[in-house]
Amino acid sequence: MDFLKKRKKLFLSILLGFCVIAILLTVGDRFAPTQVEKIIGFVVTPVQGAFTTVGNWFGQRFDFFVHMGELSSENERLRTENELLSAETGRLKLVDQENEQLSALLNTDRKYEEYPKIGARIIAKDVGNWYTTFTIDKGSNDGLAKNMVVLASGGLCGRVSEVWYNSATVIAIIDDRSSISVQSTRTGDTGIVRGDVSLQLEGRCRMDFINADADIVEGDEIITSQLSSIYPPGITVGTVESVTPNANGTQSALIVPNVDFTHMSTVLVITELFEHNMQSTSEVLQVTAKVYQQFEMASADIIGRSSAPNGGFVVQMGEKNGAQVGMPVLAIGGLAGRITQTGYDYSIVTSFLDSDTPVGVQVKETGALGLLRRDEALLAAGMCVLEILGSAEGVDVGDEIITSASGGEMYPGGVTVGYVAEIRTMQNGGSRLLVRAAVNFETAASALVVMNTSVGTE
Repeated sequence: MDFLKKRKKLFLSILLGFCVIAILLTVGDRFAPTQVEKIIGFVVTPVQGAFTTVGNWFGQRFDFFVHMGELSSENERLRTENELLSAETGRLKLVDQENEQLSALLNTDRKYEEYPKIGARIIAKDVGNWYTTFTIDKGSNDGLAKNMVVLASGGLCGRVSEVWYNSATVIAIIDDRSSISVQSTRTGDTGIVRGDVSLQLEGRCRMDFINADADIVEGDEIITSQLSSIYPPGITVGTVESVTPNANGTQSALIVPNVDFTHMSTVLVITELFEHNMQSTSEVLQVTAKVYQQFEMASADIIGRSSAPNGGFVVQMGEKNGAQVGMPVLAIGGLAGRITQTGYDYSIVTSFLDSDTPVGVQVKETGALGLLRRDEALLAAGMCVLEILGSAEGVDVGDEIITSASGGEMYPGGVTVGYVAEIRTMQNGGSRLLVRAAVNFETAASALVVMNTSVGTE
């Protein structure tokens, strides 16, 4: 270091001279560098490269810090635009889905154009993925009433269960409180489609009470039947997925509804009640209840009918309500029959007309005793044969037939069974009396189950 300090001027002079010589050598037009230039370039170029690299690195970092605020603002703008585009994409997808649903709903509207309808939007639903129970934005102010039928894209959706001024609750056909009398479009075989808790999570329902000899197979279309007291006939319910035989001699089928109960936004409500096509469950039935007020009775809606005319029906009352096999059942007019099978929330009632066990009766006007017997040829006409135990003298057409107090424990005494419709003279000189049932099994919409355990049970 002392050596350099003492000879600093000499060192600078030599360096300056070296630079001057280099300049003189590079002056003028030349096509190739001199040997000296090559040597100088070999020494200087790496140094220039190093300085250039360092300078660029510091320049980039300086530019980054200078423009960092601008980059952050640009990044935020791009993020906002991306979120807006994503939201718009989602909205357009929802619009497309809604348009598809509305288009399908329009097709449903046209398919059932004979019924007056009003559109309604779904504004709330129960917890879960499935629309088993939901609320719509139409109510009594719009003309809605309880038990009006609800359609959705594809066919039957359910029925109105509760109505308020500006809204209403709908129970879907997959709900376990729903029961619908149905039939196969291919064969005409009937049954009852019921919601099932175990099948709700699959969006399916079950068809019960299918006759053992019914030819219902996978793929059959199921529609509402003319036996229903709430739903009009001919509305598509779903398709048979599988059929299973039961131990009690009937069949059950798994039904896939035509309506997609996972994606719903709009429905159609048929603004016509079909209960008026059936006998009311209120005033007239109450009159029947008053006539037999000595019995403890419970009312139950009829949710299906036997495939055999006047063979009986199914009521929405089962073991959970205290129903038992053998309990007598009345309907508007008098005796209907007795419970022959029960489930948790339903009971099968066999008509006395279709019973293999004779019913002990008497002619109200004369007191003559007799037995009512099933007659296959008369069943479709709602009649049976009266066998008088003794003389039929004094019995006339129109006479009222009632259950006999001494007729056993099957039915309570004094209940109207029917009326003498015809008296035929037999070849042996005897008479054959035909009795028409007082109950209209094809139009009754509800029934009264006699709950007295001492009456009618076995």
